[in-house]
Amino acid sequence: MFTEGETPVEGHPLLNIVTNVNRKTKPKSVFHSDTSYISRPPSFSALFAVDVPKKGGATIFTDQYRVFDTLRYDIRSLLAGAMVLHGATGVPDKRSQWHPIIRRNPITKRNALYLTSLPRCLKLKLSDGTDRSDLIEYLYHFTLSVGQVKRHQWCAGDVILWDNRCTLHAADHSDVVGSRTLYRGMVRGEKPIPG
Repeated sequence: MFTEGETPVEGHPLLNIVTNVNRKTKPKSVFHSDTSYISRPPSFSALFAVDVPKKGGATIFTDQYRVFDTLRYDIRSLLAGAMVLHGATGVPDKRSQWHPIIRRNPITKRNALYLTSLPRCLKLKLSDGTDRSDLIEYLYHFTLSVGQVKRHQWCAGDVILWDNRCTLHAADHSDVVGSRTLYRGMVRGEKPIPG
């Protein structure tokens, strides 16, 4: 699948370019799940390192299974059946889609906390319809405090594949020296399964 609004790789229209080359502003380092604002967001994403910087530019991953398992029992109970509205940024029609905040992975049968970046988590409603959007920031920061487990420093030619249903990822742009160009491919997923 391809994310609308991204730049395709010449000759490979389903891949898009992720780069800091010719940018007028420094890229943001924000944990997110890819293209979560559609009804069937990608199950898997992959990056291929074409050009790596002399310094910095790692990609960091969270373990959303661990985040879910570490949540206090009362919070997990409160979130049972809750839905979060995932929105889009930088896309012409500003799409959005409700997804279960507790998402069961159809392969592992494990539950994960399913979020994306704060600006893209628009609302949170409990199973009874109560608006608890006030919990979004807490859950996101909790994710960052307990979920970061893998940091990959790129070498040219590296390929990384991950499961978007149980991870968040972010590029570390804090201390990059040089060009960073990656090609990204994604596999369209199933409709999210409630936990």
